[in-house]
Amino acid sequence: IFNLIGYSKTKSLYRDGMAPVVCTSARPHWERMPESSVYYYKSPRHGKHYVLSFPFCFDRKDARKEEVYYFAYCFPYTYSYLQRFLHSLDARNLPHYRRTALGRTVQERRLDVVTISSPANLAIDEAIQASNARKPGQHADPTQRISVVFVSARIHPGETPASYVMHGLLLFLTSDHPAAKALREVLVVKIIPMLNPDGVFLGNYRCNALGLDLNRLWHAPPLFGAPTIHAVRNLAQSYMRNSQCTLHLFLDMHAHTTCMNGFLFANAPDDPRLMEGVAAFPRALAA
Repeated sequence: IFNLIGYSKTKSLYRDGMAPVVCTSARPHWERMPESSVYYYKSPRHGKHYVLSFPFCFDRKDARKEEVYYFAYCFPYTYSYLQRFLHSLDARNLPHYRRTALGRTVQERRLDVVTISSPANLAIDEAIQASNARKPGQHADPTQRISVVFVSARIHPGETPASYVMHGLLLFLTSDHPAAKALREVLVVKIIPMLNPDGVFLGNYRCNALGLDLNRLWHAPPLFGAPTIHAVRNLAQSYMRNSQCTLHLFLDMHAHTTCMNGFLFANAPDDPRLMEGVAAFPRALAA
């Protein structure tokens, strides 16, 4: 029986049917344990902290055949898996897909930005970015405009369900589905699939390589301690400052340890009359 000690939250999805996942070196496919065998309770023996407990039977008895077992909070989505997936999209040479490295993490991993839109919109976007960077000889046509949406995930490394949603979003937006084609005609979608690659690689739950919660640093991200947030914030602000762009939405996807289904937190506008516009996206998702 495994007892994981030190939980502090009264509520947990482990009380609502969630269960840890397991794989082995011989069977490298993650499987969820039976939910009926998972217990989450307050333990007086451990300072009244909460304990996650589950039985597990190791089914190989032959010591000559070593087998390594791996347990995880929920289905993993690794930095390496993301890179393989993005490489597979690169190989398709899609006219409506671009991938660039916006920067590097503290430990020198790529911060990928995927841009998806129609070829015409991508050309305008590239000209605007060149103009923002003040590259000589490259100027954007002032009569051309684009609408931009940012989508990001995995600022908290342990929230792996966000990466599976992001994976599906990338597949959909690059597909030939009529709705995807229509979106590409009217929007430039900037996707940052993994905001905290170091934290994901190291197996952290919430922090980066320096122990910082990047989701608390958006207001003033330090260049050394939070280079990914610094780079993404600067990129978003460059679109906000450019008169040829309208940044409609910045959606940062997370996952939750206690709440089921989907929900949104949105910034309240300074002008209450703009609240209807803020509520439009949550209302559309609920439809």
